[in-house]
Amino acid sequence: MDVMTQVAAISFSGWAIACLVAGVVLVIVEMFTPGFGIPGITGLILLIVGIALAATSVVQAVAIAAVVVLVLLAAFVTMLILASKGKLERSPLVLKNRAEKAEGYVPSPVRQDLSGQAGVAVTPLRPAGIGMFGEQRVDVVTRGEFIPRETPIEVIETAGNTVVVAAVQNHI
Repeated sequence: MDVMTQVAAISFSGWAIACLVAGVVLVIVEMFTPGFGIPGITGLILLIVGIALAATSVVQAVAIAAVVVLVLLAAFVTMLILASKGKLERSPLVLKNRAEKAEGYVPSPVRQDLSGQAGVAVTPLRPAGIGMFGEQRVDVVTRGEFIPRETPIEVIETAGNTVVVAAVQNHI
């Protein structure tokens, strides 16, 4: 029997079709939703089971796998096109909720008021830790250097809610 005859002789049972369709759908769901990969892994297992149920030879299995890969490739290209045009945003698969203040979400405060202030490292800064500026305990970071506890520090930069400090140079 030649290759084309073998491919034409593929007979799909109800279980094979169900496994293949469910597998393709789960892999496509995995493309659109980030996560732990459970839909993708389950989809791949179902695809393998569906191919095994439908194919009676290696040639048939390769043919079915090629069709499945083409369908998944088309879905992936469609997803990329939709994402690049911004149309994926309107999809029910994309989360639209925002962290609004009215719903109880409170953003971290912007700490521009600390720029240039002197304080003391309350904890060791490795490079993150806590600094005390007057009566305020503030989460701070260094530019990578270690600063021991109780070392005088100075705010050298603030970016949003990130407060970058350095050890005061004239400290003995």
